[in-house]
Amino acid sequence: MPEYVFNYLSGHRSELEKEGYEKFYKNFIVTDTMLDDLVAIGKRNKVQPDDKDFTKNKKVFQVHVKAQIARKIWNNNGFYPIFNETNEILQQAIKMFDRIPEINRRKI
Repeated sequence: MPEYVFNYLSGHRSELEKEGYEKFYKNFIVTDTMLDDLVAIGKRNKVQPDDKDFTKNKKVFQVHVKAQIARKIWNNNGFYPIFNETNEILQQAIKMFDRIPEINRRKI
């Protein structure tokens, strides 16, 4: 993945920086073509893909590629909001914030 991100940014960094993080976060999509390029780099480096696993976890790969691109431009401030979309425990904890008044009432 690091090689793919490096190669991708060599041709897209300035346009992404110009758009800014908010637009990147909301609108940037890792396409199937991008994932195909990632797989090709892996094969070139003697990493054979597991097609079944890749298909099953496609969304995770997309999020991780997007997060790594963001990290290279906006450092960890760009990385973690995207990366944490795949952190199930964190996502469940965030949902619990809406239930705090309900949870506190149960203690009474």
